[in-house]
Amino acid sequence: MATLFKHEPARTLARAAIGCLVLGQFAGCGGAGEGGSSSSSPQSSPVVTPPATRVAQIELLGNGDIEDVIATATGIYGVDKRGTTDTVMKWQSTSGARGWLSASLPVSTTAFTPRQLEDDPGISILWAGLTPDRKRLYNAFNSAAEDDIVMFRIIAGGIKTAQRREWLIDAYGTAWIKSTGGTQSRLARDNYTKIYVSGKSDLGEFAAVADESDLVLYAATGRQLYRIGADKKVAIWEFPAPVLTLVSALGATWIGAGTTIYKMTGDTITQYAVLPNLLLGPSPMFCINKQDLYAANATVYKGVQFGPAPESRPFLSSSELGMSQADQQLVISAKVGLGSFGVHCGNGVDANIFTKSVTSANPSTFTMIRVVPL
Repeated sequence: MATLFKHEPARTLARAAIGCLVLGQFAGCGGAGEGGSSSSSPQSSPVVTPPATRVAQIELLGNGDIEDVIATATGIYGVDKRGTTDTVMKWQSTSGARGWLSASLPVSTTAFTPRQLEDDPGISILWAGLTPDRKRLYNAFNSAAEDDIVMFRIIAGGIKTAQRREWLIDAYGTAWIKSTGGTQSRLARDNYTKIYVSGKSDLGEFAAVADESDLVLYAATGRQLYRIGADKKVAIWEFPAPVLTLVSALGATWIGAGTTIYKMTGDTITQYAVLPNLLLGPSPMFCINKQDLYAANATVYKGVQFGPAPESRPFLSSSELGMSQADQQLVISAKVGLGSFGVHCGNGVDANIFTKSVTSANPSTFTMIRVVPL
């Protein structure tokens, strides 16, 4: 097991110098203040123009009482677990079909994943759970079959390969992958192949992702990261802080541990960036849309495919000055959501960023928030 004891110093993020800002009056800015000598020749005062305020497009979507949120190219999924059985919800943004969709399931304690993270419009998921009469079911061949594995997590796999075989993590920390070849069995064990027994019951509870281009699963438990291949080869790394975020994108695996982002290419792990002012706990703490990395501290790193981390910048607003009260409330709601519930990238044509937040009218209810960032 490899342990990351030392890292190179984090790349220092440049910050723009803040000069004198004059609001409503002209005050000394590097010159004499009150009581200074006067001159018989009047001096022209500098004209200070506040920076133009730009605000991201922010939309409150409602229906925020959903868990296990997963963003896709056509929207964002979640599960409403408040009823006797669960309801899968999806807010989607596609031509002619914009808004909330729902699908009632015959199970509770649902584990699910969209069939493809770059999915078609509508709800299309793999699911498993427990019926009111204590029978475990999952959907196989478009009909309910028996879940004799006790599926804890289902992870879409190989989304950029022809195979697209999903992974499972069961309640005992065992990793499985969808078997190849046809079978008419309605038992989960006949449709999935056991790959690795970790013995960690919380494996993948906070972070798990399948490699987008290979049959490899990454799953975290505490400060440990497991890499599990379909060929049954396993590697384990330990980080200085709990691993809360895993993203497979741009030919690498991106790891969020504490407030630090690491980049794994092959077997090489390097520290990529440290997120300032990030509240510990949001999961995921970052996501990647196209070639841009969006963080839960409301900043974006533009163009992360090659080289060191670029300078980050805010993606919710360009200035706090001159912002209308309505825009202020939207920006505050989005920041609260990012800091509490994490950030999700849609990876669609538009750079849709999703989070959820409490509503100002009723702090006990939640709303989903869609952001088209600056």
